[in-house]
Amino acid sequence: MIWVLGAGCIFSGWEAAPCWSAGGVNLPEPGSICIARDLSGKDDVAAAVDLVADLGTSGVRSDLLWHRVQPERDAWEFERYDALFDALQARGLGWIAMLGYGAPWASSQTEDDHHYPPDDPADYALFAGTVAARYAGHGMRYELWNEPNAGWRFFKPDMGGDAVAWADLVLAAEEAIHAADPEAQVIAGGTFFHDQLIPGAVEFLTEAVEARPELLDRVDAVGVHPYTLYPPRAAPESDEGDEVPAWEIYAAVREVTGDVPLVVTEYGWPSWGDVDEDEQAAWLQRGALIALAEGVEDVCWYTIWDGSDPSESPEAAFGLLRADGEEKRAAETFRELSEHLDESDQVAWVDGLEDGAWGVGLGEGGTAIWGEGEVCDEPLGELPRWF
Repeated sequence: MIWVLGAGCIFSGWEAAPCWSAGGVNLPEPGSICIARDLSGKDDVAAAVDLVADLGTSGVRSDLLWHRVQPERDAWEFERYDALFDALQARGLGWIAMLGYGAPWASSQTEDDHHYPPDDPADYALFAGTVAARYAGHGMRYELWNEPNAGWRFFKPDMGGDAVAWADLVLAAEEAIHAADPEAQVIAGGTFFHDQLIPGAVEFLTEAVEARPELLDRVDAVGVHPYTLYPPRAAPESDEGDEVPAWEIYAAVREVTGDVPLVVTEYGWPSWGDVDEDEQAAWLQRGALIALAEGVEDVCWYTIWDGSDPSESPEAAFGLLRADGEEKRAAETFRELSEHLDESDQVAWVDGLEDGAWGVGLGEGGTAIWGEGEVCDEPLGELPRWF
C-alpha cells in the first residue's frame, strides 16, 4: 500500500523517500478564489448567488455603478445593490464592490456616457462614502475603478486613461470610505498588465505614484489583471514572444507598489480559438496557484457564463458555464481548487522539480504539481495533479 503525504513523501511499507520539498508561509488572508461578474442586474439575484456559492467561490467581485446609484445629483437608488448585498450575506460570501465608473451629470465631457470621470473628485468621493456608510460593518471591500489604463473603454476620453486623475479619485474616495467604515478595504482599481496599445500597469501605476506618492500609504491593496496578451491564449508560465510569466508580472508590479498587498480582481482565459476547454480548466488552477504562491491575497476568475455564441468573440467564452447553465470543465477545476484552499494553512512553491515542471504546496490542503516529467512515478500534464 502507498500513501501520499502532504510533506511530499511516499511511504511504501516502512521506507520513505522524498518526492519534493516545499517551504511554507502563512497563507495570505483571505487567500482564496472568487468570481468576477456583475450580478446586480440579474432577475433573480438570490438564485445567481446560490449558483456561484455552489461553485465554491469565497465571494464575488461585482460592479456597484455610480450612475445607477446616483442617476442625478440629488437622487439615490440602492434597491438593486441592496438585493445583491442581502443575497451575499445570506450565503456568507464576500463582496469586492467595483465602484465605477462616472455619472454623466458629474462630467462636462459627456451627456450620456458613464465611462467619463467626474470633473470634481469630490463628487465621486460622496458616492463612495455614501455606499460605504450604507454597508458599513460587514467586511466590505471596494475596488476603485476597473482598468483605468484602458481609457478608451473605461476612463475616457484618452486611449490610455489618465493616471494622475485616477489617483486623485482614489485618494478622495479612500478618505470618504474609511471615514464611513474604517474596517473596509480599499483596493486601487485593477489595471491591465500588458502595454498593449495602452500603458501597461507598471507605467500607469508609476505615473500615478510619482504624482501622488501618498497613494500607496492610503490604500489597503492594489488590484492587477494579469491576463496574457489579449485575447488571452497563452499558459500563465509562458515567456514566448511578448508574453510575461505570471510570477514576473507580480514582481514587476511590486517594484512600483512595494509592500502593499496585491489582489487579482480579474484573470481568465476564454475557451476560444486555439484554447480548448481542457486548457482553460488547467490554466484556471495554475494561474490561481501561481498568484497565491507569489503572495497575492485573492484571485478572481472572470467569469461565470459564456455568451450565447462563444465562437463569435473571445469575450463570449470566458465562462465557467455555458450560456444555458451547463458546466464546462473549468467549473469542475474551480470547485476542486476551492476545496483544496478550504483546507490550506500555508502556501509555498515546491522546490527541486525538474525544468518544465511547477508545483505549489498548500499545507493541509495538498500539493499541486504540473508540467513535464514525473513526480513520485506519477506522470505530469497540463492539469495539476494533486498529492
